[in-house]
Amino acid sequence: MRDSKFLFLESGNLSLEEQPYRGAERKYGFYAFKGYRQLIVENYIIIYEVLENKKVVAVVTVKYGKSEF
Repeated sequence: MRDSKFLFLESGNLSLEEQPYRGAERKYGFYAFKGYRQLIVENYIIIYEVLENKKVVAVVTVKYGKSEF
């Protein structure tokens, strides 16, 4: 059986198929201002880029980023 957090990540990731620009442009860190976007799903940050010419959303990395807010 898959971990429920993994399934939640999958559902957040799959929504990019219909709305690839829903994530904010990355403005800090290594991927800042290079065309990458980020989507926060629960305690995870999905960093990805939209490849328009190939009609693809390429996930670059998924980072754990729990916040204390």
